[in-house]
Amino acid sequence: MITNEQFEESAVPHSWFLVADNLHEQAVNVRQREGLSKLTHYSDGEEQWQIDVSSRASFLLAGFAMENALKGLLVYSNPQWIENGKLNARLKSHSLEQLAVELIGTGLVDLSHILDSLKALEDGLESWARYPCGLNKGDTRPERPMTDALWSEYCNAMSELGGIYKQLLANYWKGSHAFHGKYTIEGDWLGNTE
Repeated sequence: MITNEQFEESAVPHSWFLVADNLHEQAVNVRQREGLSKLTHYSDGEEQWQIDVSSRASFLLAGFAMENALKGLLVYSNPQWIENGKLNARLKSHSLEQLAVELIGTGLVDLSHILDSLKALEDGLESWARYPCGLNKGDTRPERPMTDALWSEYCNAMSELGGIYKQLLANYWKGSHAFHGKYTIEGDWLGNTE
């Protein structure tokens, strides 16, 4: 079993950043396949709806990338949230809107202008993007397309968060136990290019 210190090292803001960046890169790759395949649903011989096949995966990956990006910045502001070998209950939430509001409260970034987009991603994560249905009929919503507007807002937000990560992680960060460090981030990350 790992120690509290080892757990903390695996849960530092830089770790959340790396996972967010990897998921974002995969979301971008999937999004580039848009238009190659369509799914059409028919009922009684009539077309009911049509959606791009890449939409579900780009929704899911974008939502997971955003969740990790938000949580890493929350850990940066609240190092005690990863102490004693476990995540604080506030980090166990999958609500992008709730995580963003929590992050806004830290003063690191104001995401109030994209709360509607975060809620749209969150709705997909909680239902149709992750599973074919919700936990019950009340939680089940129809699949939504990843619109150009939602994708653009997501990418802009990730780029903004990437810039914040670069700035913050260049400074010395100390966790609750023995871990401390700083990082130099270069190149293309979270859609942010130097």
